[in-house]
Amino acid sequence: ENGALEVVIGMDDRILITDTTASPFSGCTQLDIVAANDREYVGSAACIAMTQTASVFLTAAHCVYYHGNGGPARSITLSPGRDVDNSPFGKFTVTPGENIGAFYIPGGWSENRARDADWALIVVPHRFTSADDQTPFVFDFNAFSDIEIAEQVGQVSGYPVDLTNLLMDATRQFFHFDKVSALTSGVISYQLDTTGGQSGSPFWFFDVATGARAIAGVHTMGDSTGNSATRITPEIQAAIEATLAQVA
Repeated sequence: ENGALEVVIGMDDRILITDTTASPFSGCTQLDIVAANDREYVGSAACIAMTQTASVFLTAAHCVYYHGNGGPARSITLSPGRDVDNSPFGKFTVTPGENIGAFYIPGGWSENRARDADWALIVVPHRFTSADDQTPFVFDFNAFSDIEIAEQVGQVSGYPVDLTNLLMDATRQFFHFDKVSALTSGVISYQLDTTGGQSGSPFWFFDVATGARAIAGVHTMGDSTGNSATRITPEIQAAIEATLAQVA
């Protein structure tokens, strides 16, 4: 759906996350997706908000809306911090057609498939908790300036299809980090290693101004020259914040 597969650049340097309950990896979330025409996909997301009754996840729009497969996904099952068959914070299936949860999909993606609109939100009417009442890590997000992005080391963690098992079911979390290689107004490019299944993963920095891990972009695609994320712009940040303001 995104038009280009994520790729491994040279030697594969991705690192297996052995403790997916640790911060910030517990906020990195595996997606099992069923499109409107019943085709099945996998993806990744990041938890960006949690209340007593709801959770919100940031992902790629092409994990939520499929132009060639009927539009919005029929259902998405979210598993924060999943580790193969273990979902330490539980899992929940969002089915908007049945009024269980909701998707926010930018019109720029659903109408025009615009590259810089490849981001989306999944609103889940559920609070994820572990057996000992812990919750997944909640990422900050920010529209960083060019200077702020250029000076940071970016990090991506998600669920690739190629490193779990022969079934390629994308249930193990892998992490990588590297400097940004190029910037445009809507895209962040880098040499981080990724493959299919990692679309929707957070691309984050340690924000020295706030002391928080803040998402600067949503990992979406790549080619032989590198991988890239949809950059969080001031307009995207405002749209996310407007949605969060409506979540009780």
